[in-house]
Amino acid sequence: MQHESALRAISNRLIVTPIDELPRIAGFLATQLANCPLNEHFTNTKGSNSSVSAHKLKTRISSLLQDRSAAGRFTAVVLIKAVIDNGGENVLRASDSWARGLLNCLNKPDPIEVKKLYLITLTRIFILTQNDQTLLREITTPLLPNFIKASLGLIRPINVQKGAGSKALSSPLLAPVLECWTRLLPRHASVFRPFLNQLRPICLSLVADAESPSRDRDLAIQLLCLLLLSAPRNTVVQEWIQMANNLTKAAHSTASTLFRAVIEEHESNDSSIQIITGKQNFSKEQKQVEVDLAGLHPWAGIHEGSDRLAALLSWLTCLTSTSTSESMLLPIGAILDLTSRIMSVTVPATKAGAADDLRYRKEASREEKEELWTHLPEVHIACLDLLHSLFSSYGQVLSPVQRTNVNQLLEIFENMSWHQDIRSGVYKVFSYLLGRIDLSNLEIHREAFAELLEHCCNDLKLGFAESVNNTSSPMKNGDIQLTSRSIPGGIRETVASFSCRRSDVFQTAWVLLSQALRYCPAALVSKRTRSEMDRIAVLLDHGDAMLSSILNPVLSKEGKPASASSLPFVVRSAADDIAVEALLRPRMPFIAIESGETERRSSQDGADGEDEGDEESDTRMDTDILSQLEDSLEQQQNGTLEPQEGRPGGSSGPRDVPLNGGQSSGAQKRLIDAVDSSLLGGNALPSGAPDSRESKRPRSGASLEDTTLPKVQENSNEATAGKYPMAQSLEVTAVSSQGHQSQVERQDISMMSNTPVPSGPLVDDADSDDSEIPAIDPELDTDEEEDLE
Repeated sequence: MQHESALRAISNRLIVTPIDELPRIAGFLATQLANCPLNEHFTNTKGSNSSVSAHKLKTRISSLLQDRSAAGRFTAVVLIKAVIDNGGENVLRASDSWARGLLNCLNKPDPIEVKKLYLITLTRIFILTQNDQTLLREITTPLLPNFIKASLGLIRPINVQKGAGSKALSSPLLAPVLECWTRLLPRHASVFRPFLNQLRPICLSLVADAESPSRDRDLAIQLLCLLLLSAPRNTVVQEWIQMANNLTKAAHSTASTLFRAVIEEHESNDSSIQIITGKQNFSKEQKQVEVDLAGLHPWAGIHEGSDRLAALLSWLTCLTSTSTSESMLLPIGAILDLTSRIMSVTVPATKAGAADDLRYRKEASREEKEELWTHLPEVHIACLDLLHSLFSSYGQVLSPVQRTNVNQLLEIFENMSWHQDIRSGVYKVFSYLLGRIDLSNLEIHREAFAELLEHCCNDLKLGFAESVNNTSSPMKNGDIQLTSRSIPGGIRETVASFSCRRSDVFQTAWVLLSQALRYCPAALVSKRTRSEMDRIAVLLDHGDAMLSSILNPVLSKEGKPASASSLPFVVRSAADDIAVEALLRPRMPFIAIESGETERRSSQDGADGEDEGDEESDTRMDTDILSQLEDSLEQQQNGTLEPQEGRPGGSSGPRDVPLNGGQSSGAQKRLIDAVDSSLLGGNALPSGAPDSRESKRPRSGASLEDTTLPKVQENSNEATAGKYPMAQSLEVTAVSSQGHQSQVERQDISMMSNTPVPSGPLVDDADSDDSEIPAIDPELDTDEEEDLE
């Protein structure tokens, strides 16, 4: 009822409010619609109050969409977007007329921001109808081609008068249209197939233009990779491989022209790729006069050449990271050969005549070489992005070449660590590789790797110092100091405060520090470097890095920690963290402990499948037996046992036993009933049993198992022997029932022999081994009492 009143209120507000004032309250009305269950109200039930309110709202929005003023159309598209996002299948079925109205609005002279809303709303409708075949057939299939045609008209270049001539500028709607196409093409590749000849030239022109915005170029490259999905089903893989080969060869051709001043020593594995070694005309500018294999237009100059090479590498990066529904093949060897060639050309070292300096041609001018050095970092950054994409996409496929790639990364870092973006790219690649490879088996340059970690620590210190300098007094020499203001949690708050303003190098160094502390072997990191890493982790309150340092400590030759632990600092800064809590207080699973009668009644194994009735009956039987045994023991202690048969002299009272103790007879195999009868007046055991164990007589009857109770011998002290001469020792055995084990205490009063025993501990002289150990009878009944010979 409340939601119906809200819909009626929104409809009335749209009717009574002047159209020019509707844009001011459009956001508020969209928020109110988001709180209503719109899918229930947009049902086809006729006559209900909810359907009437929804129909009234839909009619009003449709009228605003067809209004002559831009204010009415703006209000309509805002409300349509809110209804589509928060509705369901019933709302999508009712959005057919809205989608057609939005397509018509694309051709109207509305502001750029309003047209962006038209594009976003239409794209959202087409995406939501993907999982419903009926909606796909009724809305997407007939309207999506019209949408592509209308959007092609929106991205036409705009001619602007400039002096005596005119200049063509890109449309402000180019980026929104490209983004809509990249969202829709993977889901509706077949619909885009008729437009391939129109879409590909637009994207190629954006990639070839060095003045194109980076966002437009990235979207164009992504769309070029996705257009391969629109090829016929049987040719998608071949098109994919062909594009990768063309991009690789075009990049080699561009690099040969761009690096003409360098005497390259790289030898390509592909015989079709030949590096120019002859004389060249250095009086002319570098240029490419023909369209390359990738379809890009010619270029001229080092600036355009380096930009073209970086664009080709970015294109390869996108191609290797694009998700597809089926596995694609790529020439990994050719791509790695290209990266090796590009990374071998670096800026000369600071010291003249260094061993790693490249050789240059004498004909090349100094200006050309300096311009090349200026643009090399841009090419190397694109190359590092390509390597990261290859490692993340293909993983273990690159295992045979990991050693070569890692050493190349360290070499380029050593030569060009002065560039901030180069450091950021190397940090990014190593952060991914450390958790997936074992550096100790790659035989990498330890000094170069230590230098990498030192630069990582310095970037973290400088990044934090810059953030603090912007908010407080500057630090001396960029050093980090712990003060009362930063402890505890002060640094964490400071780091979080400038998280949105961090540089890329700081973010990548932040990730690399924790990965290095967690996965780097101790042999690759010197003690001084490891101490600096731990220090930076503590000073910056890097929780992940401190936990990684605790879990991967530096051990001495004796296997003991060789350095101080960061555990106290973790506890101080992140005591409320669940990971720290688990590290400090490891707990075993809780074990329920029962005692007395409850423990005897509990079932030890619930998987045996016994029902509750059997368990209760077994427990009652055990309790009755125990009570009988206790009563019998009390009678014996009070001297009220009846005369037993088989006593010498026929005496009815208990026999006197020497206080120095005697040797008890062997354990007998008896039924529970026999135990009761023996305690309450049955036959007593004969005295004077020999020390050696008598041979056991085989049982009669095939139904009973051949089991015996173990022999238990105990020494009784003088106090017990004096007080209870007849009860010299107790024997407690366990009776196992089928399906569970319940403990039953059984007291066996053994008659003592008159034969004295030597002092000292009792020793069983009987020759026995493990094979003679009797097994426990799983049944409640046992054999009848056997006579000792």
